[in-house]
Amino acid sequence: MTNPLLYRIKIFAVILIIISSCSNSKKVVEINAYNCKATKYEIQIKTYSAGRGNIHNPFSFSKYDLNDNEWLYVNSINGIIPADSIIFTYVQRRTEFPWSSTNLRGFVSFGSDSIEFKLAFYDRENIKAKDSPYEFNGKYKLNVINDTIPIIEDY
Repeated sequence: MTNPLLYRIKIFAVILIIISSCSNSKKVVEINAYNCKATKYEIQIKTYSAGRGNIHNPFSFSKYDLNDNEWLYVNSINGIIPADSIIFTYVQRRTEFPWSSTNLRGFVSFGSDSIEFKLAFYDRENIKAKDSPYEFNGKYKLNVINDTIPIIEDY
C-alpha cells in the first residue's frame, strides 16, 4: 500500500512542473509614430514574446519566440488623446470592424519624445464587468518618423 501523503506530493510536483513550464513574457521593443496620410498618424508598437508551451497541445513544453506589432491610429501626436479618438488594432491599417477595437477607456499621452498609455478594454456585453487594463500601460520612448511606413503585415 502506498503512502497517501507521498502520492499527494507527487501529484502536486507534476502539476507544479506543468504550470511553471508554460510561461510567457511579453515586452515592448520599440514604438514608432509614422505620418500616415489617411489617418494622420500610425503608431507601431513592436512587441517581443518568449515562452514555453502551446495552447493547442498542453503537453508541449517547447520554447517559442514571437515578434509582433500592435497599432494605434490617432489624429495627433501632441498632448492627451482620449480613447474615443483612438483606433486600436492588431493588424496594420485594418481600422474598421472586425479588426479594430473600439471598446477602450482612458487615454494616450504624447510628450516631445515619449508616449504614455493609460488604457483599458471594457466588455460591451457586460458593462458591470471589470475593465481589463492594456498590458503595456506605462511610459515609453517614442520615435517620430516623418514618412509613411510601408505595409509590413498584409493579411
